[in-house]
Amino acid sequence: MPKWIVEPLAQFTGDRKSFSCGDDALDNFLHQFAGQYDKRQYGRTHIARSPDANPPVLLGYYTLANSSVTFEAVPIKTPRHPIPTLLLARLAIDKSCRNQRLGEYLLFDALKRSVEISRQSGVFAVEVDAYESARLFYEKYGFKQFLDSANHLFLPMKEIAAMRF
Repeated sequence: MPKWIVEPLAQFTGDRKSFSCGDDALDNFLHQFAGQYDKRQYGRTHIARSPDANPPVLLGYYTLANSSVTFEAVPIKTPRHPIPTLLLARLAIDKSCRNQRLGEYLLFDALKRSVEISRQSGVFAVEVDAYESARLFYEKYGFKQFLDSANHLFLPMKEIAAMRF
């Protein structure tokens, strides 16, 4: 049995208000805005929960959204127009799940979904605007810096597609 189940936020029937990762902005997004973002198609939030908890308990989440970056920010030669990306807009885990590798599990789930999306639509990379404290986490998995900011990172879709999850 898997340790966690990842599903769209819209399918989650449990309580979101009890989630706390320790960052007010990430907590408030989930509590107040994630459902609206889904309904308005601004981004899609996926949650992680335990397979056996009843009622279900939300343990972590991430949000994916379409995005683009300027060609000037990309450290390789690209066409001179906005470059399509998928933005990993948020990734957070509940404080109760620290040091259990749930962040890695959610990142890999997001990357796998990104590969599926890229089969239907052009996507150069997955990008993230990382907190300073999270930059090393992303770099550990191969994310590189865009030229515009040390915390604006990307992982090329070609590299993601070649990964073994």
